Amino acid sequence: MANTKKYKIILILSVIVVITGVVAMCFFFKFNKDIFMLDGPGMEYDMTQEIFYCSYYNGGGMENTHISYELNVDENQVVTITYEKHDEEPITRTVSYDAIDEIRAIYRVTGALDWFDLPVEDIIVEDAPIKSVTVRFRDEILRIDNNHVLPKAGEGFMLKIYNVLKTYYDQGVE
Repeated sequence: MANTKKYKIILILSVIVVITGVVAMCFFFKFNKDIFMLDGPGMEYDMTQEIFYCSYYNGGGMENTHISYELNVDENQVVTITYEKHDEEPITRTVSYDAIDEIRAIYRVTGALDWFDLPVEDIIVEDAPIKSVTVRFRDEILRIDNNHVLPKAGEGFMLKIYNVLKTYYDQGVE
């Protein structure tokens, strides 16, 4: 009889521990979910059509020369990058869709999709060259240039975007 009472207590305590664990896990995963981790159709967050244009521009200034890379995604999900250099014809190459995933990762890690209304440097040199990154996502356009004061997470942001665009452009797709 005492043995049965002991087993009932152990069973009740076990059920309480399991229920508490399940509730704690649900709470943890609900508030710590990276919604960008589930990017595919039917998943939690579908960014397939979110970022379909991204550009890097470096130019202007007294020399008035420039280079630019523009990534575009067409209605058939074909990704192209166009490279343009001052006084040369633009060249467009089809690239891997992975370029978009890498750009998304940069925006996700830095939090750049929330960088609207960034503060501007106190002193702006009028004839200085401009570096800028522009992305179009959802129905919004976000442009960040070297006159903006980026948060700490944005250190090297433009260089990272440039490196992704240049690398994928150089590789192309056969």
